[in-house]
Amino acid sequence: MSIDRFWGGRLAFFLRNGRKPSREELDFWLGRRARDQLETVRFVGITGSGGKSTCASLLQHLLCLDYAVAGSLLENTTRVLAQRLRNISQHDQFAVMEMSGHKPGVLEESCDLIRPHMGIVISVSQDHYSNFRGIENTIKEKTTLVRRVAADGCVLLNADDPAVTGMAASAQARVMTFGRLAGADYQAVDVQQSERGWLTFTCTHQSQSVQFALPVPAPHLLPSILGAIACAHQAGISLERLARQTASYQPLPGRCSLHSLEDGRTVICDTVKAPFGTLSLAFDLLNGFPRHRPRRIVLGNVSDYPGSWTPKMKRLSEQALSVADQLIFHRPPSGIDRIVKRYGAERVKSFQTVAEIQAFLQREGTDEDVILLKSSGVNHLESLLIPWMGEPACMREPCARENSCFSCEHGFARGTVPSFPQYLHYCRGLVRQPRQG
Repeated sequence: MSIDRFWGGRLAFFLRNGRKPSREELDFWLGRRARDQLETVRFVGITGSGGKSTCASLLQHLLCLDYAVAGSLLENTTRVLAQRLRNISQHDQFAVMEMSGHKPGVLEESCDLIRPHMGIVISVSQDHYSNFRGIENTIKEKTTLVRRVAADGCVLLNADDPAVTGMAASAQARVMTFGRLAGADYQAVDVQQSERGWLTFTCTHQSQSVQFALPVPAPHLLPSILGAIACAHQAGISLERLARQTASYQPLPGRCSLHSLEDGRTVICDTVKAPFGTLSLAFDLLNGFPRHRPRRIVLGNVSDYPGSWTPKMKRLSEQALSVADQLIFHRPPSGIDRIVKRYGAERVKSFQTVAEIQAFLQREGTDEDVILLKSSGVNHLESLLIPWMGEPACMREPCARENSCFSCEHGFARGTVPSFPQYLHYCRGLVRQPRQG
């Protein structure tokens, strides 16, 4: 933000309200004024209990075939959206905005700022349980985006989630659906996972059937992928061109990202959050790989569960060891002794530090291992990848930093050439992609 705009905004606020604004009030004031100047830019709002960033990053990658596209990802609270609105240009044709619905009322505030022309709702789950205390309140919050999309716009809903399709009645805009369910406007059929971990499927729309393949090892992210494809197609890009573009998509690291190591091991990194209700979806990713390959799950902190931890511990262990050969706990939780006794010390391991896990896998692992890293961000399990990808290991443990190792100067962002530059750009603010065509 320029100094002139900063002081001009303070003066305008003072003249209208008769007092100095707080910094937060100024952010919202300037964000709304910026949005007033962007009438030619089409805004797409994306929300859901999971998969928002994947949907937004893929959609930006697809839309830039024919349009100049600004993208706001990862940091998705209302104040951040207000700050990033000021960096969107009248030369941008689309603005893809990931929108948080982490507590009641925030999507109403975000929609007041964004004024979306299109909206995508991916899913509803018990994520942020402590804020909503029930799925009904979560549904109500996500419905806000559906209700606020402009009447001449388009709402895209996940047909496979009844909680999402039930939002259609609240829309003033045209509604279209995507999913595996027969009758969806954009239906995925013949969904498979290749031996190298790529997701493949055929997308049908009206009389068209087009095959897609992209480097995402997660069938449960299919709604995010289909939502992006449907939105880009509604923007006028053919399914055939979208299929070619998806093959060059680079997934965001840490969100079911696929890493094929030089020594032959395959790592799936899903270390942003770990709500209890969706753990089984992450565990099931291992079923997409040949059974002769050893499967290991490294599990960190779990969040968003009601009631006692003990039965949850038993259930997640059953789920994990039904698909994996070994379950490795980082910072062993209470009740671990009972789990070890039930399944044996060879199948259940626990360590206090990432360094200990690193040493164990180096000692006991094989070059055919398929390893799932699953945790909340506080564990920093993605740091296991640092030496595996040829960088010096990070020795800052315990680490009190809130940001991911993928954007940390002690992790993958060290040196002049970061390992994941696009992710780093998204962390730092608005990312603009020029039109390719």
